[in-house]
Amino acid sequence: MSKGWITVWKNDVLLVDKHNITTNSGIEALVKTMTNYGGYASYVDSMEIGTGTNPATPTDTALQSLYNGIVGANANGGTSVSVALATTTVSNDTAVFTAKFKIGSTAPSSPITEAGLFFNDATPTMIARQVFDGITVLSNDIITVAWSIQL
Repeated sequence: MSKGWITVWKNDVLLVDKHNITTNSGIEALVKTMTNYGGYASYVDSMEIGTGTNPATPTDTALQSLYNGIVGANANGGTSVSVALATTTVSNDTAVFTAKFKIGSTAPSSPITEAGLFFNDATPTMIARQVFDGITVLSNDIITVAWSIQL
């Protein structure tokens, strides 16, 4: 079973550091990718943020309430991730996915409270989701999310 954690910063100030919830569809997608089953053409490459407050569960498949005001968002409303390997227990056992979200000219009326990590295929597959205390954002704020998944 994978384990991991999520960290969230607003304008370079750490606000969230908590354990990860890997979704059932995420576990299935990761196993199918490792074994070349399931026809996944891509890899974990996208992250989204939103304003939903329902607790994260393994059965989640999407954010509760995606925030659509990200500058430079992809077609699904998220942003691309950069990927690095890290060593937690054994060499290169952790993948670290990082994304920066620039809040557009219309900041959400509710705080940012959730994030999700995705395979950004034609139908995005949610790998992980987490909910956290609200982060109030203004136009041009930068939210940075780092997701670490350890196998």
